[in-house]
Amino acid sequence: MPQQNYLDELTPAFTPLLAIKEASRCLLCHDAPCSQACPAQTDPGKFIRSIYFRNFKGAAETIRENNALGAV
Repeated sequence: MPQQNYLDELTPAFTPLLAIKEASRCLLCHDAPCSQACPAQTDPGKFIRSIYFRNFKGAAETIRENNALGAV
């Protein structure tokens, strides 16, 4: 059995196009239930809207506002 490096990413990240496609599935609710239920106290609705409108920097900033390990 080949040895696996624990630093290797297990699930590859989305490409920008795939991230936008996934974000387009969101209903973009004004009072998003995902934002109220997020255990990390992050605003998933804002994060998803940022991706939907191709604002990847804004999406990353939204995650990092309340989650220092958002990039891990």
